[in-house]
Amino acid sequence: RFYNLSPSSQIRMANIRTSTVGCLVSLRGTITKARPKRLRVLDAGFVCTKCGVTQITQFLDGKYSTPVRCGDIKCRSQKFVLNRKMANFCDVQELKIQEVREEFVEGMEQQGNNPDVGRDAGRAPRHMEVEVSNDLVDQCHAGDSIVVVGIVRAVNSALASGRMGKRAEETSTYKLYVVGHSIVNLTSEDGSRGHQGRGGGKRNG
Repeated sequence: RFYNLSPSSQIRMANIRTSTVGCLVSLRGTITKARPKRLRVLDAGFVCTKCGVTQITQFLDGKYSTPVRCGDIKCRSQKFVLNRKMANFCDVQELKIQEVREEFVEGMEQQGNNPDVGRDAGRAPRHMEVEVSNDLVDQCHAGDSIVVVGIVRAVNSALASGRMGKRAEETSTYKLYVVGHSIVNLTSEDGSRGHQGRGGGKRNG
């Protein structure tokens, strides 16, 4: 895991925008909400109903999908049955963090011609959602001050809110969030919370 990134990768929450999507950043914040952990299916086995061949399909970004056709060249059937015993899971948790007071006050006090600074006046503190997985789950709690290193991602806002269907998929509005790679808990006196670990998916069955 990555820690102590260079100053060029350390970013204020106010500066996380579409131009930072896909970038590895270091972000400070205070956790305002830690949702209960849940399971995400990473991949699963599908059995062809015609020839019995099993193939593994990965679920990118947690999106369920079935094979397009059987992997057997002589079969090429498009009908499959899910084999749950071959599913591979990982723990996932969503954190909501608020920009630290120092950055909020700094944004309120700074003056100049920079329009980004001017927009800070008269506003509430910003929030950002962080997704963590495996050994980072349950490593911090609401009220903890943290430094998270992760990659900025964009997700369809309608799908992120739980809506389904073609209309939701066609929504052109996206929200930004951070996929956490490492967390340092500044609240913990000994620094043990958020300590790096080696985690992996869990085999079901």
